[in-house]
Amino acid sequence: MGWIRDVLKDKVLPTQWAENIVPGSNAFADRQNMYDLYSDPDWMLQAGLGDIEFEQDMYDDIMYGEPAINKKIPGPVGFGETLGSLLPHEWSNKLKAIPDAPYDELALQGLRKHATEGGDMRYMDMTPFDVGEYGEPWEDESSYTGVYHPTSWGPEGEEGPNIDINPNYLLEEPFKGSLQDKISDLYRHEYKHGIIPHHTPYSHAAIYGTNAKYGISPDSVAESLYRFSEGPHTYGEDYWGRPLPPGGHSRAAGMTHPFTSPPADLSDALVRLPSRSPQDKAGDVARSYIGGGSQRKEPDMPEDRPRERRSHHFNTGGLASLML
Repeated sequence: MGWIRDVLKDKVLPTQWAENIVPGSNAFADRQNMYDLYSDPDWMLQAGLGDIEFEQDMYDDIMYGEPAINKKIPGPVGFGETLGSLLPHEWSNKLKAIPDAPYDELALQGLRKHATEGGDMRYMDMTPFDVGEYGEPWEDESSYTGVYHPTSWGPEGEEGPNIDINPNYLLEEPFKGSLQDKISDLYRHEYKHGIIPHHTPYSHAAIYGTNAKYGISPDSVAESLYRFSEGPHTYGEDYWGRPLPPGGHSRAAGMTHPFTSPPADLSDALVRLPSRSPQDKAGDVARSYIGGGSQRKEPDMPEDRPRERRSHHFNTGGLASLML
């Protein structure tokens, strides 16, 4: 069990540490028990069979699930209108930048990659059970709904890619529609981070755009369309995947619409008059990765640089929560 020691490192724990986390619970012991299960071949076999069944369900959702944006709203309120017709017309126009296809091709690519490269730990929580103040900052799941790790660690050392979701987001946040559809769209989002590297310019916009067009949960589709249309400042980034400082602003994040007049400082490459909208550029990124080709580099993009933090699916609220 050397890997649990690596996680806890040299933490000195007071005798009453359990009461400081959750009364009546022993989170570190629960975490150790979970790690023991990860090292149990019989338990992992059963978990692996569950993973295969889940991935079959994901395949069915991606290939045959009706996009929520095209679904009729049931009941007297919707009067047979679709979700897309109830959302701002400007948003729907921007979604035309995302390529048309009979199904979400980018999500299917991501599912195949994750299923074949992820290994036994591809859906396992690497830090199960909240240990409160004794956890590392990166263990705080309250800051994201789901997270994609290009690589992970396990009993046998380094593993393939891993997706971890925050179950509290799914269980505590009120939403309309099917819980299964909500889970499906959350994983669909994270799968795509395995196809388009997060530091790729417009990567997150491309993911939100394809999720808005093909996702099956009304809540997640409304959120994705809002973030795709209004810009990455709605989830704390700019179009190059760089985090905005708290309370900060970036013109690269605010480039929601093409400029109608030249910016004051033409020497700033990030505010140079764009020839096409950011949504069009995100559509190019999606189209390029779906086609398997290399991404076309726009002349006004800064050089790619690896991102230091993990690729999050943020849950920062916003206008989409008011739409349904």
